[in-house]
Amino acid sequence: MAVSADWFNDSVSFLDADTLVATDGTRNSALVDTIDLSPSGRLPLVLDVTEDGRHAVVLLSPGVISFVGDRVGIASDDVPEGANAIVLLDLTTRQPVATVSTDDIPIMVAIDDPRQQVFVSFFGGAPPAMGSIGVYDLNSLREITRIEVAPFVEGLSLNDA
Repeated sequence: MAVSADWFNDSVSFLDADTLVATDGTRNSALVDTIDLSPSGRLPLVLDVTEDGRHAVVLLSPGVISFVGDRVGIASDDVPEGANAIVLLDLTTRQPVATVSTDDIPIMVAIDDPRQQVFVSFFGGAPPAMGSIGVYDLNSLREITRIEVAPFVEGLSLNDA
């Protein structure tokens, strides 16, 4: 099963991976189910799945589209504001387990399964505003700490090697 944060469709999509990667595979032919996590105009931007495949952490955010949308044909006025959140999604029941709203724009997520933590990069803005990395408990989404990093933080990855 493949799981996708489907920004343009305002949903999280569940897809049959074999059908999706087949020569004639399409999103529509592989689609198994969708769930709407955006009843208030929130947009599923990106997600990461736990190693055991039981949960996903989904970021609801306009992402950088809120800044550059006009350049790619999306009117900035059409992008919802203030609807940013982090959602812990149970992939079996396909229901949210926990949701944390945030004023900053979450951009990327990485799960640290051994430590049961979630790392989220927040975009921030131009100096003096700083982007940051938030660290959350995987089971409750309780924020453990937040570290200011640099203006306009985007990418995030973990390496336990």
